[in-house]
Amino acid sequence: MDVLEGNLRVTQNVGEALNAVGKLPSPHVLRALAAVVRACPDHPECLRIAQACSRVLMHDEVVFDLAPGVHVSGRRLNVDVARVLGAYAEHAWDTCVAQALSGALTERPVVRVAVLRAVLQAARSMLVHVPADEDAGLLHAVGALVGDFGVPASALRTVLDACARAIADGRADADFTALVVDGVRQRLADVSWEGRDLAAEFVGTCVASGTRLARQMAMQLAEDFVAAVDDPDEHVRASAAAALAAMVNTWGLDALPPGIAGARLSQLLHDPEAFVRRAAADLLYALAQGTTAVWLPSVDGPLLRRLSRDEDYEVRVRCARVLGLLAWQMHFEPNSWEADEAKVVGGLAVDTLLVEMCGDESRYVRRVCFDRLVAMRDACGPASTAQDEKDKEKEEDKEINEGKRAKTLGADDPKAAFCRRLAAVDFVRLEQSLDVEHLYSEALDAPVTRGLMDEDDDVNCGNNILECY
Repeated sequence: MDVLEGNLRVTQNVGEALNAVGKLPSPHVLRALAAVVRACPDHPECLRIAQACSRVLMHDEVVFDLAPGVHVSGRRLNVDVARVLGAYAEHAWDTCVAQALSGALTERPVVRVAVLRAVLQAARSMLVHVPADEDAGLLHAVGALVGDFGVPASALRTVLDACARAIADGRADADFTALVVDGVRQRLADVSWEGRDLAAEFVGTCVASGTRLARQMAMQLAEDFVAAVDDPDEHVRASAAAALAAMVNTWGLDALPPGIAGARLSQLLHDPEAFVRRAAADLLYALAQGTTAVWLPSVDGPLLRRLSRDEDYEVRVRCARVLGLLAWQMHFEPNSWEADEAKVVGGLAVDTLLVEMCGDESRYVRRVCFDRLVAMRDACGPASTAQDEKDKEKEEDKEINEGKRAKTLGADDPKAAFCRRLAAVDFVRLEQSLDVEHLYSEALDAPVTRGLMDEDDDVNCGNNILECY
């Protein structure tokens, strides 16, 4: 088939190709015709073949002449008939083909999954070429399948992909959006976790397009996704959190119901599955970029410290991003913080914890800490040297002793104190620790002592230097 398709792209001799197809064994005829249509979609004969396949698909005729000497059974080979239509649909729109696909999806049940998937793939391709003034029957037929539990998860992905494309391209209308919203709500109650997960992923994909209809759909489904974070399946919980994060990243906090600010966010961050905690940390970062009043009550010091020590390094990477953002807001965007929220979140100094995470075992975590701290160090301005600090302290003591000024007992300026702490950070050593080659040379250059060579029975205790041999 590949040879036939390649030759046709060069010769464009469809007539000879059809004569050759007529001599093939019947199981290979329609596959060969699909290759012909893919190679020469603009040829009039290929349009005739596609329209003939449409009639087979619509009427399920037992025998039909697709080309001179080429007879097929629509009832027996309708999967390949749909593939021929899909090959044509990849290149052009035809009303007859669209009506056949719409009818196959709505007017009669399609039992075999293979047939359904082939028809859906053809419909998805055809919808890319739909004219602006064309009837939306095919699009609505696809949208109605979102909530059809007769559509298995393997075919549902194709349905949702076609719907997402229509919403992103602006080809969807209000009626189509209503169909999809109702279908997603039904899918979120599917007994199959795959159906619920695909519905959640679909909304996240639509939100990323940022279109008006996507916003309308997301707003109607926001409450449903807040409830979905309690789903018994971890994949659905992660997808629901990702969809909520996409809403906030695209449209701000106004897109998020206040219900997520309570125990649900904390519950997600405590989830036993690492990939759910990652999605929850992404949601936390999205929320942290907005007004803190909405989400701050659900995040306490022990929770942030727990995230900074999570067993999954990707969770710790996300925790470092959150801490870096909060520390920046704290010291360099004070207007974004309420007075009683300054310096701490739930009793924890986030800037202190960020500095502590520079010693994390993962260089990916250290990279995030390094980048955030360098940005804040540069924002602090030129750092004073240790000698400058000593001279300043001596001058202050001298003035106090001479009575020129009283000793102040008030708290130091948080920003100034943090900038002095940054000046004491060894950024050169920290940056070197991000290079893998440096880590290797550091280990090899370490002095070998008798204690280092001693081994015990504990696995990974840190001194089994010969274990790799």
